[in-house]
Amino acid sequence: MNIHRAFATFGLLSIGGFAATLGSAFAVPASTPAMQAAAGAGSTTTTPQMQGIDTEVRRIEQTLPTLTRHEVMLQSNPLAGVTNVKWTKLHTYSSGTTVERMKLYPPAGSSQTEEFYYRDGKLIQVFREPNGADHEGHNPDAKGTRYYFNVNGLFAVNDGRRTTTSLDTEQKAMGAKLQRESAAMLALAGKPANSN
Repeated sequence: MNIHRAFATFGLLSIGGFAATLGSAFAVPASTPAMQAAAGAGSTTTTPQMQGIDTEVRRIEQTLPTLTRHEVMLQSNPLAGVTNVKWTKLHTYSSGTTVERMKLYPPAGSSQTEEFYYRDGKLIQVFREPNGADHEGHNPDAKGTRYYFNVNGLFAVNDGRRTTTSLDTEQKAMGAKLQRESAAMLALAGKPANSN
């Protein structure tokens, strides 16, 4: 794609090497393939709210080494009331008294993990990764499903191929389960659960 076509695609005007926005009347909708490509390889984020959450998740991941990590071994399956998975370990990552990230690790024989992300103590995203047990931090190239939350609960799901905002019964049930897991994990970690 040449530079002039790229500027036109994104609602920009090229003037002597500078770009000036033409305003929202000329902007290409955020869900076009060109915008998705600009957001990053494989990105299918389509709403400003989701983009804001993704930005916050990246910020948390970049600051992970500076956050305080606490490990809880889950030998007696204290999450049995909210999930059928027998998670073995929970890592919490906090800045002061505020939890920013939690990660559940699977039992032997499984490698699926769940990573929970928080803003101001409120759940904003869960990333379910089929192969996340082999690393502590988030792998930016990891494949999995992202669940996006706001004050009303789950509002979008991105499975790596597409984003769904018209949630089906199964997705809504998973969103409710993830919110229950989040509250139970925060209780295990001794942190108050802030409702979304």
